[in-house]
Amino acid sequence: MSEFDDDDINYDEDGFADGVCRFVVFSHSNGGRLPDSSSDSPGERRVALWREGVLRSIKRGDLQAEKKIVLDQVGFPFPPPKESAMDKKVRETLSALKTWKAINEVDHAIVPRSAKVDGINLGSNIHNLRCLRKKYNEGENTRLTADHIEKLDAEGMVWMDANDQKWHQKYALLQEFQEENLNCDVPQAHPELGQWVNNQRKAFSNGKLHGWKVKLLNDLGFRW
Repeated sequence: MSEFDDDDINYDEDGFADGVCRFVVFSHSNGGRLPDSSSDSPGERRVALWREGVLRSIKRGDLQAEKKIVLDQVGFPFPPPKESAMDKKVRETLSALKTWKAINEVDHAIVPRSAKVDGINLGSNIHNLRCLRKKYNEGENTRLTADHIEKLDAEGMVWMDANDQKWHQKYALLQEFQEENLNCDVPQAHPELGQWVNNQRKAFSNGKLHGWKVKLLNDLGFRW
């Protein structure tokens, strides 16, 4: 292990630039190893204490942007950003959705409200995310961010208006019917779906059913 020699490094007013220099020299001299504040080397302890001070500043959120740029340039190992509750919810939803899509061999995010995957309430999560997206679109404060939306879009998330939401609610019921009966042959007397499936067939035959709705119904093996 190389001994850290910092005798020729100059100080700056607040010690930051000096600390950066010491950190770079130590890192290059020790194969990228992080300094240890319990080391027998006074030089290493000094670099370790400087690094701990930087980490505290990052945690408080008061590290100046110019300093962060310098640290980025020298390869300072920043701690991973703290995951918010919404970050966690989106991450878990995306993971469960990928699994659900693979199991059901589909490429959309229309799942029954009761759907669960690996202990995650996938259907409920997606419903809640859709509600948050509506608030986001209306300019309300929401924990949902543009980055979250982009990630969900990449997995086939369908964001809908009120009419489409009603359609998807019926579609989710049809999914449950198909899972229970292994077909989409809903009896006309069915209280929730009988009239709805007839309306889909009529709209399709008249060329008035949106293509994405046709695709979703075809994915279930719907007979026109």
